[in-house]
Amino acid sequence: MTILLDEFRALLPAPYRDAVFTHRRRGLFDDPKVDVFTDAEGAFTVLHPRPVLDYTHYVPRQQKLGLGAYKKTLDVVARRYAKVADLFPQSGTVLEIGAAEGGFLAKLKAERSALRLVSIEPDLDTKSARSALGLAGDFANLAAAEAAGARVDLVCFFHVFEHIADPRTFLDAIRRILVPGGRILIEVPSLDDPLLSLYALPAYEDFYFQRQHPFVYSSRSLSRVLEAHGWTVCEIRPYQRYGMENHLNWLRRGGPGGDVRLAEVLAPAEDSYRAALESKGMTDTVFAIAEPR
Repeated sequence: MTILLDEFRALLPAPYRDAVFTHRRRGLFDDPKVDVFTDAEGAFTVLHPRPVLDYTHYVPRQQKLGLGAYKKTLDVVARRYAKVADLFPQSGTVLEIGAAEGGFLAKLKAERSALRLVSIEPDLDTKSARSALGLAGDFANLAAAEAAGARVDLVCFFHVFEHIADPRTFLDAIRRILVPGGRILIEVPSLDDPLLSLYALPAYEDFYFQRQHPFVYSSRSLSRVLEAHGWTVCEIRPYQRYGMENHLNWLRRGGPGGDVRLAEVLAPAEDSYRAALESKGMTDTVFAIAEPR
């Protein structure tokens, strides 16, 4: 079924307001009343009707599903930092949007002690953890940061942009607090995820789309959205978070979570497996580094 989504176009980021969308799937993992539509290339998906969410008391899906312990085994913060450490300045101000408990900012503080660190996070349940870090600023939203006169050299946001229902307004607000020469660093889940693009696993497709993500990007659509809204993409960096152990577990059991025995056997091969996927651009996430034009 081909749908133009005429009544929905004003809510889409450029350049996708003029795209033709097809119906990809009916219902989500966590909401049977919301459908997924995709552009002709399969590089960008949108939910319709759009769910309304409250992020002041936000519970991530992995926490709802009891996957917190498994996620801790993945060293998410350390591996993310290793992948993008070269992009952070030695001094200046770095702002993280969606900082949650402040795990990544804590890593930055330990590795780059001269940085001035600021957070934006609407979730009230994690505020005390951020307060313990002694940040230079902690704001509920971009408007509050701008009102306080925040000026930053780098804005980073990891697994946040896919939650943003109005990318244009969001990106414009970031532009206003960047100093001249400032940049943004984005990480989003990617539609080039190998469980979708390589293994084409139906169980994973059933699990993948969720109501917290009004849009899901690939490296191609992320670049197009940024360029269409006045940003120059300096680099796209594919990044594979989950390894062979996770993928084999999905293929064996059709569900999330780890397998201790597989993890032990496959540990020596995990880095090379991830590197192979990254070399092909078939990764579960992607980084984009961009600067305003």
